[in-house]
Amino acid sequence: MENNLDSRKIYQAFDYIRTHGKQDGDQYHYNGLIAESFQDGYSLQITDGKVTLNLSFHQSYDLDYKNSFDLEAFYEKLNRVMGKSPGG
Repeated sequence: MENNLDSRKIYQAFDYIRTHGKQDGDQYHYNGLIAESFQDGYSLQITDGKVTLNLSFHQSYDLDYKNSFDLEAFYEKLNRVMGKSPGG
């Protein structure tokens, strides 16, 4: 499933979390997900504390996780947000 993530949908999910989530400093919290962007304005991160998704300037991404169970739970949370975001 890693290869199936669309960077456009990740940006839409990030924007939804930022718009509908609670801000805490530079982070936005929404339904178990934490979204944060970086100074370059293009790189962003979405995490649930067990899995971290980093999207970089060139729309490439990487996922950091310890096991497939955590990854699947993260995908479920992310897919719920993507389904709510415009174009999702």
